[in-house]
Amino acid sequence: MLNRTIAAVIVAVAMSACASSGKIKELEDGDWQIDCSGGFYNWSGCHSLAKRICGKGGFEIVSQITNEGGSNVGSNDWSAAGSIITRSMVVSCR
Repeated sequence: MLNRTIAAVIVAVAMSACASSGKIKELEDGDWQIDCSGGFYNWSGCHSLAKRICGKGGFEIVSQITNEGGSNVGSNDWSAAGSIITRSMVVSCR
């Protein structure tokens, strides 16, 4: 219970301090979904946010989904909002 409280505080701080780093959501099973869609973001941003959420215990990637590299995705789409480049990662804190 204490770990979840600490994680929630870390997430709140991360969201307020780094709102542009992507969207995060705690899932019902305790995992975290991180959305780093858009041309301004990349997987390293998702990984950095996962490290902040999970702390020293680290994290394990449950899934990673992207349409990057697809034939219908513009390679120079650098808009933060409304980008057709999508990246979503689900992590489990250890």
